[in-house]
Amino acid sequence: MIQLPGQPTDSAPIESLAPPRPNLGPEPMDSDGSLAQLVIILLGGLIIFAALAGLRWWRSSHSIAATAKPPIDDSPETRLLALRERARTILAARFGPALRARTTEELADDARLAEAIGEDDLARLTELLRAGDRALFDRDSAAETNGDPSANLAAWSALLDSLARSR
Repeated sequence: MIQLPGQPTDSAPIESLAPPRPNLGPEPMDSDGSLAQLVIILLGGLIIFAALAGLRWWRSSHSIAATAKPPIDDSPETRLLALRERARTILAARFGPALRARTTEELADDARLAEAIGEDDLARLTELLRAGDRALFDRDSAAETNGDPSANLAAWSALLDSLARSR
C-alpha cells in the first residue's frame, strides 16, 4: 500500500484537538491613575472651551456694533413702498386674502372693488399701487415716470387711513 502525504498511518497515534483557552477580554488598565488623569484633562479642556465660547458670545452681544441701531431709511421711495404694502394689507383685510395675489391691473378692473370703495378712491389707489410697483420692480424708470413720489405721499396716506376706517 502506498502512503499518501497528509494521510495518517494506521500505526500513528491520533491527536485529540483541545479547545482554545477562553477569551477573557481586554487586559485591565494599570491602576496607576492614568484614567483619572485623562478624565481630569478632558473635563478641564471642556471647561476652557465653554468659557471661551461664552466669552466670544458675550463680546459679540455687548459690542458697539450690536447695540447700534440700523439707520432708518426715510426716503420717498421707501415710504412709497411701505404705503403700497399697507394698501395691499388693507385690501386683503377688507376683501379677503385672495386679493393679495392679484395684480394692480386686476385690482383696477375689479367692478366689485370699485363699487365698494368708489371709483375715485379706486383710481387713486391704483395710482399708488402702480407707482409702488414701478419703485419696487423698476427703480430706474420709476424716477422718470413717477417724478418725486413725496408730492403724493400725504394724499395716499390719507386715502389709506380713510380706507382702513371704513371697514
